[in-house]
Amino acid sequence: MNYILGLDIGITSIGYAIMRLDENNNPDKIVFLDSIIFPIAENEKGKSYASKRGELRRVRRIGRRRKFRKHRIKSLFTSNHMLTKNEISESLNSPSSIYELRVKGLDQKLSNSELFKILYWFGGHRGFKSNRKAELKEKDMGKLLHSLNNTKEELNNS
Repeated sequence: MNYILGLDIGITSIGYAIMRLDENNNPDKIVFLDSIIFPIAENEKGKSYASKRGELRRVRRIGRRRKFRKHRIKSLFTSNHMLTKNEISESLNSPSSIYELRVKGLDQKLSNSELFKILYWFGGHRGFKSNRKAELKEKDMGKLLHSLNNTKEELNNS
């Protein structure tokens, strides 16, 4: 006797059946059939059980990327002989304010250690770029953005 195994594999269930075949390999009789339904993979609030693990993975990934950006900034300064490793550690431990250094850089030339400190800070606090498909319409912009656009137009006109 020959048999056929039939499977129906879904997202939350698996169905299976075993059929016996006759001498001509035609289905003769269903020997066994059953289905297994898996419990939903969500808690009572509708959140996935894997969401906590995914959130922790995202936090690790963000930290790893930040650490790598800072490492690349350090290696940029050391490979171009702008600073040594000791000068880098001294620069990071200096009490000068990042914001004061950024303002100072607008008017005068910064030293290598000051430039390093600013770029290193940027490596840890990078900005955010939106990936929205559509631009905001005039009605969605709000009062502040609307008044900023009006001010910009008045400056361009005068």
